[in-house]
Amino acid sequence: MIVEVRRYTTQPGKRDAWITYMREVVVPFQESNGMRVLGQYTVDDDEDAFVWMRSFESVEQMREQSEAVYESAYWTEHVAPVVFEHLVRGASTVTILRPTTADALGGVQQ
Repeated sequence: MIVEVRRYTTQPGKRDAWITYMREVVVPFQESNGMRVLGQYTVDDDEDAFVWMRSFESVEQMREQSEAVYESAYWTEHVAPVVFEHLVRGASTVTILRPTTADALGGVQQ
């Protein structure tokens, strides 16, 4: 299992609206396409920060599911325009975490 951690910077004053959009649109759509969202978080000392995590069985699965979601007509025509209204472009980071022999989320690795 790998975990993808995404940290976004929302446009000033738009974090609450972004959280609602994530909960109502982005997460349900991604989960309906097989993605597993582990959680969504705010950051205490940054009022525009939003962090969320997804897990995948492999990098290949992550690539396949990402392609299916982000290249779909629904995403490009309906979701992406709203995403870009809420987030600061170029201010996002994506980190891929690989488990050690005893990771916190997945238990002991075989």
